[in-house]
Amino acid sequence: MKKIVLPLIITLLTISLGFSLYGNFKSGREIKQLKSSLSMSNKEVYELKSEAKDLEDRNKSLSENQQQKHPIDIELDKCMAKNPSTIGMSNCMQLAADQWSKEIEQSISVLQKTLTPSQVQLLDNSQAKWEEYKKAQFELNKDVIGSKDGSIYLNILDGANSDIVERRARELNGLLSDI
Repeated sequence: MKKIVLPLIITLLTISLGFSLYGNFKSGREIKQLKSSLSMSNKEVYELKSEAKDLEDRNKSLSENQQQKHPIDIELDKCMAKNPSTIGMSNCMQLAADQWSKEIEQSISVLQKTLTPSQVQLLDNSQAKWEEYKKAQFELNKDVIGSKDGSIYLNILDGANSDIVERRARELNGLLSDI
């Protein structure tokens, strides 16, 4: 009896497995539709390759720009590497902000010597308003970021404040390069 039942069970399982697998296969027409939706025209392939090349060029350009870091950024990186503690990094960012402030002063000095009197007046007005903005933004940063628990927020606060000063220095450097 065992000799008959075991082969019968195996046969029935094989047949039922075959039917279930058959149901998972697609018809020839469905397979053709899938293939056509997956295939791309030569134009689409060319466009994708072109986009990839553009991205590669952009990434290469970004890499080159990173190699041409501003000296203040290079010094900041060195300082942070030497002082990886929360307080150390915070001090490094404050030093960088001080360096960016000096750069602002130098740029303004050069601009005042090269611009027309009416342009100098506009520059001085712009700088005075920026100083007001900086003071208000620093207060906001201190209230929002500085009120959070955790020593990491010291770094975030100092980084946010340093970024404000750096942006202004870079704006003024941009003006200098346009002269």
